[in-house]
Amino acid sequence: LVGNEYRCFVLEHGQTDTFYVNAIHPVIGNTTMLHHLSIDIAVTENIPQEYFGSEGFDCVSAEGVGEMLLGWGPGMTPQRFPEGVGVKIEPTQSFILEMHYNQGDLTAEEAFDRSGIAMVAYDTAETELVLLESGVRDFLIEAGDPDFTASKTIELERKTKVWGVWPHM
Repeated sequence: LVGNEYRCFVLEHGQTDTFYVNAIHPVIGNTTMLHHLSIDIAVTENIPQEYFGSEGFDCVSAEGVGEMLLGWGPGMTPQRFPEGVGVKIEPTQSFILEMHYNQGDLTAEEAFDRSGIAMVAYDTAETELVLLESGVRDFLIEAGDPDFTASKTIELERKTKVWGVWPHM
C-alpha cells in the first residue's frame, strides 16, 4: 500500500438502552501511517450492508451516512466533557470509525494498524451535548497558491456554549 487511504469501519455498540458518551480516547496503533481519524454516529439501518464487516470499506468515495462525534489528529489529547455532560447515543445507532492512512514508503509489514477507540459512557446526562459539523468543503486550492482562504459563517438560533473545535486543513 502506498499513498492515501480512507478506510471506515462500522462499530456496533450492542447496547439496548440509550446512553451518553462523556469521554472519547483514540487509541493509536501505528503512528507512522495514521494521519487522522474521526468517529461518526449513524442510524444503523441507514448504513449500507456492504459497509459492515471486518475489512471495513473505502470511505473516500462513499456517501456519508453519519454525523461527526470526534475528530483526532496527532498531538491531540483525549476529549472529555464536564461531569454530567454527554452525547446521546441511541440503541438504533452505530459508530463509524474513519481512518485516514498515509502509508508513504512503508513496507507491507509496516503497513499494519490496530488503532481503535475507548469511551466513557453513562446511563444519564444532566446536559445533552449536541454536535455541529461545519466547514467549507466545496473548494479547490490551485497548486502553489500561497494566499488561498476559505470561510463559512453559521448563525445559531439559540444561546450556545462551545465545548471544543476540531479544525482540519
